[in-house]
Amino acid sequence: MTVARLGQLPACLVTATTPHRRLSIVGRRRADFSMITATGEIDTANARLFADHVMELAHGCSSVLLDLSGVTFLALDGMTALYAIRADLARTAVDWSLMPGPAVSRVLALCDPEGLVPTVDEAPERIAG
Repeated sequence: MTVARLGQLPACLVTATTPHRRLSIVGRRRADFSMITATGEIDTANARLFADHVMELAHGCSSVLLDLSGVTFLALDGMTALYAIRADLARTAVDWSLMPGPAVSRVLALCDPEGLVPTVDEAPERIAG
C-alpha cells in the first residue's frame, strides 16, 4: 500500500486505509492544522502502521489533533506507538494533542501517569464540527 503525501492530494480529506479491517485512519487538513481520526482497534498487528500513518498525515503541519475517541481497544503496543508519535512530532516542533475515548483513557491512566501524552477532553471550538 502506498500513501501519498498530503501536499500531493487535491482535497483536504485523506483516508489512510490499513490492511487490517479493524482500524481506520482519516486525516483532515486545513492550512497547517491536521485533525487525524482513528477508529477501531489498535493492537500488536497494526500499532506500527498506525504510528506511521499518523506521522505521515501530520507531515508539514504545525498543529495536530489526534482523535482516538472512536478507538475501542488499545493494546500496549498502541501506547508505544503514541510515544513514538510524541517523539516524532516533538522533533519537528509540531504542537499536538490527543482526544481519547474510554478505551484509550484506561490505557493512558495505567501507562502514562506522568501525562507525557497531551490530552484534551473535546475538540477545540475552532474545529468542532
